Formats: sequence, C-alpha cells, structure tokens
Amino acid sequence: VNPTNGQVAFAYNVSGSSAVWSMNPANLSGNAINLIDNSITAANSICFDKDGALYVMDNANAGSIGGQIYKEDENGKLNLFAAHNKDFQWANADNALAPDGRGGLWIAQNRWAYDYPILSHINKEGEVDFAVKENLNGWFPSNYNSSYRGQLAYNEKEDVLAFGGNKVAALFKVTYDANGKPTIT
Repeated sequence: VNPTNGQVAFAYNVSGSSAVWSMNPANLSGNAINLIDNSITAANSICFDKDGALYVMDNANAGSIGGQIYKEDENGKLNLFAAHNKDFQWANADNALAPDGRGGLWIAQNRWAYDYPILSHINKEGEVDFAVKENLNGWFPSNYNSSYRGQLAYNEKEDVLAFGGNKVAALFKVTYDANGKPTIT
C-alpha cells in the first residue's frame, strides 16, 4: 500500500509483460494502472517508502545479470538504486523488500543454503552494508532451508525486523551506527 495515496499495488512477475499494477481500493471496479515502464524485465517484489517512492526488485534469479533494485524518482521515473553484485546477489525471485525509514531497504530472499545472503540491508546510497550469509549467532540454523520463501517486514517506528528463516519467524531489534550501518539483536 502506498502510504501517501492509499493505492494498493502488486508485482506482476511474468517475463515479457512484467508490471506493477496499482488500484484505488475505494473503486475496485476501476482500471488498474501500470506504475512501471518497459525497463523492468521481471518485477519480483516491491515496496513503498514513507514518501510514496516505489522500489522494485527486478530480474532476480537471472544469473550474472539478476537482482537489480530500482527506485522511483520525483518525476515517476525508475532509476537504478542497487546494482547486481556477485558477492551479494539477489538470486531468487521469492524475495521481499521493506524500507528502513532512513532511505535504505531490507531484503530477504529464499535460499536453501548460505550461497547468497538470506537477509541483507542496503543503505541510502544503494550499497550493501549488512548481509547474512551464515548461521549468524545461531539465529538462522540451516538444514538446507535457511530462508524459506524469503519474507520479512520492518517496523520503522520501533526499528524491529521480522524475518522468516528455517521455518521460524523471529523479531530482531535493529540499531544503526552514525553512518547508518545496522546491527541486529
């Protein structure tokens, strides 16, 4: 849900005709509009920040070109926010995005093992500054299902992260240092 206008949106992840459809929930018989142009190949997941800017995970699970995140600017144009990075690749279309309230994003993705991050954070500059690629402090035990379906939620007011990993949902308190880099407990 876009917090600035109440519109409901969802990612339509179909190769060749990907879209982010948006509708007014007060007029369900009205037409949905596509919020993205043809620059997105496969809209895997979306979120809106508190100012209503749309973020789109594009084309995860596409090998060496996958996992780009785009952000909508004030003119409604999508610009690359976080580029594919071979060390921090978003490699599965089952993923989720959540804004951190500071201009950055939290990302979860479905992974059986720790080959790529199951949970990561991107700062407001679009750089990965936190990534879980291991059984961190015993919180994410893996029996080859470290992050099933790649789901998360974030409470910006309380700085609490909800993450689903290894068939367990856990809540983490997030603190940020002076540079905005997070730690979780």
